[in-house]
This record gives sequence, C-alpha cells and structure tokens, in this order.
Amino acid sequence: ETGSLSPSVLNGGLEQGIIPSAVVTFAVLVSLVEAQGLRIKKAQGEAWMPGDYTTARIAERGSPQFFLLQEGEIWNSRIAMLAVLAYVVQEVASGIPTAATIPFWGF
Repeated sequence: ETGSLSPSVLNGGLEQGIIPSAVVTFAVLVSLVEAQGLRIKKAQGEAWMPGDYTTARIAERGSPQFFLLQEGEIWNSRIAMLAVLAYVVQEVASGIPTAATIPFWGF
C-alpha cells in the first residue's frame, strides 16, 4: 500500500492500522492542553504569558533567566520543525524509509 515506506502523509500511510486512532488520540490530548491554557489565560488576564501553564518553574516569572528560557524554547521548537521537514525531504528524495536509516533499529 505504501511501497514499503514509513507511514506518512506523502505515501498514504495514514490509512494503515493504528495510525488514524493515534492521530485522533494525539489531537484530543493536545486539545486538552490548549483548553487548560485558555482557562489559565482567562484567569490571569493581562498577566498571562504564552506557554505559561503554571507548572513548576526553573526561573521566577519576569526574571532575565525566565526570558532566556522562554527564548530557548522558541528556538528548540523551530529546530524540531526543521528536523521533521528534513525527515520528509530525505524520504521523498531517497525513496528509503526514514526508519530504515537508523542503524540500531535493525532494518
């Protein structure tokens, strides 16, 4: 069905077995986190900051260290998005499943 490639959007693999239910489960869990964020935003009003879920903090809110950590998270997310894009480009360009390029998985 997918020409032996990893299940992905590019090769129709999202129709395979457990993939659709995993995508739906992930969407539900992300929605719950976002709903919590909206509740916190409503409760805090103008004091609310994006990404602040009132969890345990490494740095005091508003401190220089807090802003450095916040900026670091933005850069980490950008790098992660580029990495996922690289996996997709690699699979399309080479025709080899990305999972098969990882040596310790034994493919």
